[in-house]
Amino acid sequence: TYGATIAFGFLLAISAMLNTILATVIPKILIVMQILGSFYMLYLAYQVYKMDSSKPTINQTGTFMSGFLTQFLNPKVVIFTMTVIPTYIMPYYVSMPAVTIGVITITVIGFLAFITWVLFGAIFKEFLQKHKKIVNVLMALFLVYAAIMVWV
Repeated sequence: TYGATIAFGFLLAISAMLNTILATVIPKILIVMQILGSFYMLYLAYQVYKMDSSKPTINQTGTFMSGFLTQFLNPKVVIFTMTVIPTYIMPYYVSMPAVTIGVITITVIGFLAFITWVLFGAIFKEFLQKHKKIVNVLMALFLVYAAIMVWV
């Protein structure tokens, strides 16, 4: 969780710097990121829906480095960090201190989300494993909903 949080904050900082530059050079980049993000979420929804839930799961312990690399190399996180700053911060604040506060705030929110994910995963693990197919269908539908909401 800590590795994932640090990687998330790092990606947000890189995104803030890159988006500040791109917003001045290529203002239409946001639409491209929305299109890519939407198609990727639809692809993930399809993958989750067709996932084979009959295979046994392997129990592994995570390390700081595995969390960092998993988060840092995760395309969903990269697309999220590349779109959250120009969508929710930069239309209202362009100064570096304001963008920095936005990055820190989103990183803290991400950390709280990770902790919640770990906590609820531990609490509901048995239930989720028992009802894998239903959970996968619901998760796929939520991803489709998220892909649609990018445009609303």
